[in-house]
Amino acid sequence: MTTASASVFEFHPLVESICLNFTPHDLTCCVVVSSAWNTSFSPFLWRRIRLYNEYNYARFNSPLALAAVARLCSLVQIVETNNPRLLDLFDDSYSFLNLSTLRVSQFGLSAGAFVQLVSRCTNLQTLELLSYFDQQEPIVEQFLAILQSRPRLRKLVVLGGLIPTAMVRRLLLSCGNLEKIDIGLYPHLTELPLPTPKALLDEVQELTGSESPSFKVTDLKISCYMELGEPYCSFLQMCPNVTRFAMPVMNISSKKKEPYPSVLKSTMKKLRHLKLYTTASSMEITAGHIIACTNLESYIDPEYMPSSEPVTTALSRHCNTLTVIELRGFRLFWRPTEAVHTLLCTCPSLQRFSAKGTETYEHMEEVNSYWMTSLWISSNLKALEIDFGSRLVETEEPERGERELEYVPEFLVLQLGRMAKLEEISLRRVVAVGKGPVTDMRTMPTEHYETSRKQVSLMLTTLSTLPELRRVEFQGMQGAMDTERVDNAKQHWKHIKIVRYHEKFNDDHDEFYGH
Repeated sequence: MTTASASVFEFHPLVESICLNFTPHDLTCCVVVSSAWNTSFSPFLWRRIRLYNEYNYARFNSPLALAAVARLCSLVQIVETNNPRLLDLFDDSYSFLNLSTLRVSQFGLSAGAFVQLVSRCTNLQTLELLSYFDQQEPIVEQFLAILQSRPRLRKLVVLGGLIPTAMVRRLLLSCGNLEKIDIGLYPHLTELPLPTPKALLDEVQELTGSESPSFKVTDLKISCYMELGEPYCSFLQMCPNVTRFAMPVMNISSKKKEPYPSVLKSTMKKLRHLKLYTTASSMEITAGHIIACTNLESYIDPEYMPSSEPVTTALSRHCNTLTVIELRGFRLFWRPTEAVHTLLCTCPSLQRFSAKGTETYEHMEEVNSYWMTSLWISSNLKALEIDFGSRLVETEEPERGERELEYVPEFLVLQLGRMAKLEEISLRRVVAVGKGPVTDMRTMPTEHYETSRKQVSLMLTTLSTLPELRRVEFQGMQGAMDTERVDNAKQHWKHIKIVRYHEKFNDDHDEFYGH
């Protein structure tokens, strides 16, 4: 009996593989099973140190916890905190040799401790900062030197406020070894005195060792609403390998009256993935970016508007290479257009399409009529995310004043039935402003309530026939869902999520089903 028990529970060689998929809660449960399990699993509780409130910091700042960290710091892989005092605790006695991810919300007066911690993390791969140094000082140059001397560092995220342009420029020029950069710093565009071209060239030479450096950046995201002027425009031209580019506003600073600066065309040529926010003032710039790309594969626009026809026309140039299109409306601006419809019909390689606005629509009939055309999207689609609306339609005898409820549009169900390669789907029944569709299940007549349940069941049956479908999300249809029918559908899908609207404010409340 003792031998059998030992053979079952002695799994030390497998502990690391087992813990890869465990949450902190799972590990805590394992630790309290027995003393043997406590010895095996407790070290893995320290893989991730995450402190975001004062209570957890007080518990962590104890002799017992700090002694454990000092003993097991070589196992720590992730540190996350918004408390700068945590940085002061980690002195030179802590050697985080395997720390790969460091996320710091603010370091304030602990800037020196932060830089020292980064200097000791020789295997750091991801560094995320939600604040930056306020002014140029020696500690900043020390931090930039560390960035340049970390060959394994691949991702840098720096968000902050208004920063002197020189500091932003020097930070960018120190990121030559990185692959992914997300910068949200606002440079002083009116900063004086302006550096001379020779001074700028000397600075580039100082920080990169070359007058015309070629950075390794492949994924560049600029997370600040501003004009794409210095220093971002110059940095973008130094990244010939960039294939992913995202920026909220594309108003490029230029004294010349050209809609799209030719100096950027060569840089944009190699782009494969774009995420741009189309505004009325930046529409031509966005279209210029798209046209400059040679083989665009994905385009995401979180603020697409019906008037963005130049953007849609530019996208049509890449109809043979586009595999992902995501168009999301801003407030009430999103409405389908004929240009988008034509684009979808001419993209044979499209695999993911998303078109969503807000919970409220003023033009529901336009939304529904948009999806009525047969074969409106490629049958090769693997992921679909769209809105639709319920409506009351006239019967064959309109003089009697009766109307039937179309809770789930029949044409939409027919479209879904032909998407044999679909793997993920998210359908949202949206709420219209003023008139229709019916939004509150409790106010429906009995016959309408039964109709809605039948139509949703038919949609579930249709989706169950799709052989590749594994992930399903429904929003705004919770009242019409047959619980038994949903339970039967679980065997077909790995994940199903049902979201309902709040009766008054249309807020989302999540209910999860699935494996």
